[in-house]
Amino acid sequence: MNLWPKPFKKIFNFLKVKHLFGLLLFVAWGCLGQTIPQQEWVDKRMATIPADFTTTTAYIANYIQANFKTDEDKLRAVFYWTTTNIHYDVKNMMAPNTVATSQERINKTLKSHKGVCIDYAEVFHAIATDLGLKNYIIEGFTKQGGKVSAIAHAWCAVQLNGKWYLVDPTWGAGGVQNGIFVKKLNNQFYKVAPEKMVASHLPFDYLWQFLQNPITFETFVSGKIQQPPLKRDFDFNKEILRYNTLSETDKSIETIARIEENKFSSSPVIASYLSVLKKNAALQRQNTAVEKMNAVVANYNQAIVFLNDFIFYRNKKFKPAVPDEQLERMVKEANERLVQCQNEVYTVGAVGPENSANLSNLKSQINLALKNSEEQLQFVQEYLKKSKLGRKMMFSQLTLMGVPLR
Repeated sequence: MNLWPKPFKKIFNFLKVKHLFGLLLFVAWGCLGQTIPQQEWVDKRMATIPADFTTTTAYIANYIQANFKTDEDKLRAVFYWTTTNIHYDVKNMMAPNTVATSQERINKTLKSHKGVCIDYAEVFHAIATDLGLKNYIIEGFTKQGGKVSAIAHAWCAVQLNGKWYLVDPTWGAGGVQNGIFVKKLNNQFYKVAPEKMVASHLPFDYLWQFLQNPITFETFVSGKIQQPPLKRDFDFNKEILRYNTLSETDKSIETIARIEENKFSSSPVIASYLSVLKKNAALQRQNTAVEKMNAVVANYNQAIVFLNDFIFYRNKKFKPAVPDEQLERMVKEANERLVQCQNEVYTVGAVGPENSANLSNLKSQINLALKNSEEQLQFVQEYLKKSKLGRKMMFSQLTLMGVPLR
């Protein structure tokens, strides 16, 4: 998650995710699901993918695109490659998620062929996205044998032919026995209907349950599905479409609200997850404010150019002469921009302590320049009312405005 750029100097850092991503791998080896003939054909072709095509997710997607025609086959190809080519990293299953970016995670996973649940999900998501399959990474709880895991898990949702399915490439890859990962393709976690997946996988954000009547955390823990749902007649398709139109800041804010609505307060996993989300939302808000401030700075700098051009022209006693309308337009353009700057600079918001001095200085400079531009506009308006002789008597030498801000 990004720490957003400062004004005047683009510097990117990243918020380290502190909550854990891991899982208790599914170990019911006796019921791994059946592979249908078409899936077997896809699997066999993906098993022969040349090594040169597996160094990036884009290369993998290109291979899939060239070998399979339907979205159904492409989705299966993504699942098969991810589950059979990444080994679960038992050693680091409890390690905090400290890698800075998704791409760094993906690069590391493709190079080592090892990872935890978030790595499986990131690789799956990247390949599916390159293939044009609408999909999301989902974070939440898992449950096995009636017991909810104490650490967070990540899996994926994919839309196929207008319907949503859940895919867990980690649980689909095999399981841990006696502290050792045993690779074995598990089709039970491929293209799972949302109403079935929710028995073992509960998203932190109920939007990603893909259910008309999403269940509560309490229901998930107790397993008593007959309890009242969190929502009734919830139009998740409509909400997802609306969600995709929001800014990153608003997405975070709404996600936080939905998570808190499900009353996860007793869970330390959620407390940690929410803490990260809230910090990220604050950073996103700060970034938005900094972007607004930079836009005001750009507009202010252009206004200063116009204003100084006018002052320079005035010092030359308006020579060579231009039509009165053009003369008035010269100073009005600077004045209008500065009025706009003054209106916008006070709606910028919090830019963070390291940028507050810049914002304060910007406000002062705008007010000073606006006062000057109003004086110039008043001068022109008086000038245009006078006779030719009266106009000549109005001139005196002026000083240019300060240099543009950097």
